[in-house]
Amino acid sequence: MKGLVTWISSALLLAVANYAMAQTTLGSLSANAQSLATLSLEWMDKDWDGSGFLKRETLDFPPGVHEVRQTAFYAVGLMLRNQGNDTARAVQAVNAILTQQYNVTGAVYDEGPTPTGTVEYSSYDPNWREFIGTTLILQLENWSGRYNATEIANIEAALQLAALGSYNRAATSIPPSYSNIAIMRAFMLDYVGRNYNNPTYVSYATSFAQQIYSLFSYNGDNTLYEYNSPTYTGVDFYGLSLWINYSQNRVLNNLGKQIINALWNDLAAFYHAGLKNIAGPYDRAYGIDMTQYIAIDAQWIWLAAGQQHAPLPDLNSTVWQTTVSGHPGDWGFAPLVAAVSPGASIPSNIVPLFQSFGSYCRELKRYIGPGNGTNPRVDTVWMSATQTIGGQKVNESTTRDPTQYYPAVVQWQIPGQVAIGHLTLTPTTGVITAVASEKRLSVSYPKPYGNGKDVFKFIVYANGAAVTQNKGVYTLPGQTFTISTAAGAPNITANANGSYNVVYTWPATNTAIPSLTLTLN
Repeated sequence: MKGLVTWISSALLLAVANYAMAQTTLGSLSANAQSLATLSLEWMDKDWDGSGFLKRETLDFPPGVHEVRQTAFYAVGLMLRNQGNDTARAVQAVNAILTQQYNVTGAVYDEGPTPTGTVEYSSYDPNWREFIGTTLILQLENWSGRYNATEIANIEAALQLAALGSYNRAATSIPPSYSNIAIMRAFMLDYVGRNYNNPTYVSYATSFAQQIYSLFSYNGDNTLYEYNSPTYTGVDFYGLSLWINYSQNRVLNNLGKQIINALWNDLAAFYHAGLKNIAGPYDRAYGIDMTQYIAIDAQWIWLAAGQQHAPLPDLNSTVWQTTVSGHPGDWGFAPLVAAVSPGASIPSNIVPLFQSFGSYCRELKRYIGPGNGTNPRVDTVWMSATQTIGGQKVNESTTRDPTQYYPAVVQWQIPGQVAIGHLTLTPTTGVITAVASEKRLSVSYPKPYGNGKDVFKFIVYANGAAVTQNKGVYTLPGQTFTISTAAGAPNITANANGSYNVVYTWPATNTAIPSLTLTLN
């Protein structure tokens, strides 16, 4: 059943741990953290299903199916708020979550049979071990006094199952380059190892954390491999805050502080406060305009600079709540951001960058280290008061997922509109050289692979306006640009969401490197 968490293992260790009993409360957090968690909780409150003790998912599921992972997030928020029957509801939710854990004796999901009728990443997601496991640690460390002895024992048993399942995953399934899951995994394994007498986990987690840092510090550029993601960088912040706030491992403490400081500075540098968006390119993104969908990075910007500066859709609108593209489920992550916020280590000097873009253009260049068998990549970005251009140089043997990977992005302000205009390059090959410079994006395929090597496919959106061109000149609301190429005239077609496909096909008779230049006018 979609929505089940997979914590598959072959053994169970039982132990009694001593918890910090920190009793983190909503009132002990910053005003920004309080408002963030409160509004998210009020949104989830209305979907509580008292008969099943689980938060009901309102999108993408048939009636009667529950969202297990988001219930775990909700339970953390309930314990934080602790008003009325919040604690009783949180305990019920956690107890219900634990009943959904897979426990198949002698079977690990990638080495043996999975539970009958299940399909990985369809009927279950192995990464939920880390997502839900870390929330259970927050429950134990902060609010264990609100559970009885049996409930504590059940949580501990579930954590150890989750850790064993995570530890047994193949190295290719969860390498250090899988940044957001890898960071949570290192924390969970170290925590379980220390609290339940498993030095193997502690040793592995320490080494794994060092591998994450080694990849991060490649070329001295301090970039996580899963780079510049409006959603998953937000999960990185969460995991690193756990390293800093809750780990007893000094290696994780120290490395976490170094990585999170670099993440904050990068987020501020790439963020355009005027457009309320992070400049591309994006390794993984669920949208191009953060004012139209829920991105977890926006919750960290809220934490740093306040709700008025956070790049989010209108929270009172039903549009993002009733469309899959709005990613409403990620609004449920906000209580976790609030809960770990004391370890967020926000540099005070970057907060103004979340409030105002300023009057100077920015040029950025980042190297992203090789990981999981891939070559290093190079990101370049140019930003003005009303525009951003971003491109990535990548050389890989396979084409990345075009639904999440955006190797070239142009964004601009549309006068009088909250929504921005944008242009993105759809990857059709694994070898792309996209370079941003002042008012210019250059794209070429120097050593192409596969059938898509001769195609430049752009998706252009300008608040629903028709996209047309005249001798390579595109005049759109808020922006005019010129595309120069030997590919000839483009094929332009409309999409149902108001965007347009603009496709240039390189002539088969032209033996030069396929190339194209976009210039903002």
